[in-house]
Amino acid sequence: FDIFELNKLTDGKALLFVGWALLSSPHAQYAMATSLLDQGETLLSLPPFDDMKGYRFIEMFRIPQMTLCNFLRVIMGDYNNKNLYHNSTHAADVLQSTHSIITKIDRNQYIVADLEIFSVLLAAAIHDVGHPGRNNNFHVNKRTKLALLYNDTSVLENMHVASAFSRIMGEDRDSDLDILEYMQPQQVTACRRQIIDAVLHTDMSKHFSFVSKMKGLWIKKEHRDTEATFGGWEVFPFFLHLADISNQAKHLPIAHQWTDRCLEEFFEQGDEEKKLGLPVSPLCCRLKTDKAESQVGFITYVIQPAYEVLGMMVPRINEEINPIIEFNLNSWEEVQNKNELIQKKLMKLA
Repeated sequence: FDIFELNKLTDGKALLFVGWALLSSPHAQYAMATSLLDQGETLLSLPPFDDMKGYRFIEMFRIPQMTLCNFLRVIMGDYNNKNLYHNSTHAADVLQSTHSIITKIDRNQYIVADLEIFSVLLAAAIHDVGHPGRNNNFHVNKRTKLALLYNDTSVLENMHVASAFSRIMGEDRDSDLDILEYMQPQQVTACRRQIIDAVLHTDMSKHFSFVSKMKGLWIKKEHRDTEATFGGWEVFPFFLHLADISNQAKHLPIAHQWTDRCLEEFFEQGDEEKKLGLPVSPLCCRLKTDKAESQVGFITYVIQPAYEVLGMMVPRINEEINPIIEFNLNSWEEVQNKNELIQKKLMKLA
């Protein structure tokens, strides 16, 4: 799925389009099909609406479609699109990737509630809203207002959730954006709790313990009963987290684009850290960070082990995604090896 191409086709509005297509399905698909009818064709030419596939959140949670679109437009606008990486295009990509993982699960193995799916998809849409282009490490070291407000703990993740919910709750609530307005009170409480939980689990400082926890959960259930099932919310935050770091699980040309964007944003942070006299965060020094080497390390120690666990939980990941990760790793290793040979030749010449 090429999110960059979609972003061009939608004039930079990929998050609005993907959010509408998923959260409003199948209404969005029916509307698109209607708009593509040739002259002389009628609605009778379309498949019956009731036969169309989709989440049907609109009916379940009584969400006005205009309110959903208003919410998505505002959230998209709240992303800092000056950021090369943490912008609304990244949010759209993570939303689509989360949806993709969910569609690959074996429903005989998972007990999934519709509200849980809605919550994790909504969490994906808002998970980096308002990102300032500088990571938690920067904020903690600089003692920014955000770091002080959130006590150096998941600083940005807390801010993202608070920022999104402030649009539809509290003193600044805008009823034109409140997609939860017609839910039952207990549904609103559960949805808010789940979104907070999911977004806080995108904090990379929790990555290794999170992967270990999920691996332990799988082994425990397998050991206990080969027919054991998972509750949706046992695994959905993990799905979102892996969707958030899925750049190297995409085909190589797309992975390259995300890598360049991510590293340049990191380098801009490193430049500022040097100016401020702060410790330069990992991978943020443009003079010392080798692109190929950084991606080989990231895939080897972060991506592959995590996606291997995901593959245990969702076998289709092993079949469809993990071979792409392996291919990308081999490609980056080839570049790294060539770079090392060049360095050795240069050293001999010196």
